[in-house]
Amino acid sequence: MSDAVTGPLADLIGAHLETTRCRAKYRHDIRRAVSQAQLPAVACYVADEEIYEGRAGKIGHNAGIAIDYYLGPIVEQSMDEAWEAAREATRRIARALILGSHPSWPPAPGVPGTPIRDIIPGLEIIEPTGKTRYGYFHPIEPGRGQSYVGCRATALIRYFETERPASEPLEIVFGQIVVPADPPLAAGVMVEFRPL
Repeated sequence: MSDAVTGPLADLIGAHLETTRCRAKYRHDIRRAVSQAQLPAVACYVADEEIYEGRAGKIGHNAGIAIDYYLGPIVEQSMDEAWEAAREATRRIARALILGSHPSWPPAPGVPGTPIRDIIPGLEIIEPTGKTRYGYFHPIEPGRGQSYVGCRATALIRYFETERPASEPLEIVFGQIVVPADPPLAAGVMVEFRPL
């Protein structure tokens, strides 16, 4: 079920970031492979989760979502611009979480502007939590390597697993209909009803 949440959530965040700020969306932690990722990118994944029995025996989930944003490799001279770009991305990510919709998302065949709560059955809460953390890192690579600027935001989601009602085939039903008529007709007629 978590992929049913993180996939649409990553897409919604991507819509707020727009293609110039988000070339790729991932549903897993890409810290160790960021140099192979398409950047800039957002990674939206379940970082921790509590599963419990909820109302009416439904399975409930309180999940902590990590939302990591990475810019492309930078050089020392562009660190100021990269840091500001990360802060702008954070504002857009928070807006996506708070609003829960975007005028251009979801694309067809959905109805653009539909709130994410209406798209994911059982989703009750989605809200930003805690502080956004900014940083940069220099992966260990042969030679000089590259430095990357990024940030991590967190969100809480609460949802309940929902099951589509099982459609059981209807049995053939027989009934008796009494049709009064003038002149009199047969008092009873057997009619077979079949499911549509």
